[in-house]
Amino acid sequence: MMIWDMGSAYDSLRLFTHQDHYNGGPITDNFVAQDVMEYSVWGSKDGDNFSLLSDVTAFDLNGGSPTYTFNGTAPSIVYRGGSTEFGVLNAYTREYVFTSSYQFFGIRTSTVSLVADDADPEIDSIAAFNINTRPPGTPGTRPPTGVPDTGSSVILLGVSLGFVAAARRMTR
Repeated sequence: MMIWDMGSAYDSLRLFTHQDHYNGGPITDNFVAQDVMEYSVWGSKDGDNFSLLSDVTAFDLNGGSPTYTFNGTAPSIVYRGGSTEFGVLNAYTREYVFTSSYQFFGIRTSTVSLVADDADPEIDSIAAFNINTRPPGTPGTRPPTGVPDTGSSVILLGVSLGFVAAARRMTR
């Protein structure tokens, strides 16, 4: 499990992923269907004791538009599309809103990806923010446009830079 200390407690999380088997359009293959939802989300208030917040346990292809079964919270928003890196439209972003706030978030493979033997990390970044625990308009609350507030953007930038630094170390 990859664990992030967000610095303070947040009740919402955006998970930005990159799929190496999804090229956009309808999803008609079981392997691709599990690959675009290959993560479970865990939360902790103390960094030691994690609780499962969301896990994909099953799916149905439904003629190219899969429906997923979740243990815990289902994503409130799923955005298919995104970057054209590598010449394909390959992002599959999820947003989760939880009933409690967590300072630590853990991301690991989902149940459907464990069964498919496809636990290959492809997380571009995560962003945490608050929707439920603060009055609208206060710092740390997601703006109505859906764009992360300044604090979340700083966290997102920090996580992204950490991945870049790690990737550079691995290529040396």
